[in-house]
Amino acid sequence: MKRYNLSMPDSEAEIFEQLALDNGMSKSSFLRILIASYQNNTPDFIANKEIIKLESDIITLLKSFLLQNKISDSDKLYLYEKLNSLENLFKG
Repeated sequence: MKRYNLSMPDSEAEIFEQLALDNGMSKSSFLRILIASYQNNTPDFIANKEIIKLESDIITLLKSFLLQNKISDSDKLYLYEKLNSLENLFKG
């Protein structure tokens, strides 16, 4: 692994650092995403960020539904296992 030092005006450095923070990434991870985006090679987990969040919310909602409603235990277990399989499929 190589290390690089970058020079930029303070105002741009602050924007860069804030964007990395807003996206929950380290500065180096954010820079790699910027390079990939520039090369039209955006990783799926960034390109589909909203879909992945929606999928996660749906699975959480369905799991909570299964825990609260009057469904037989065997059906709950079956559906819960299927949801886990679906979740693992989306995670790759």
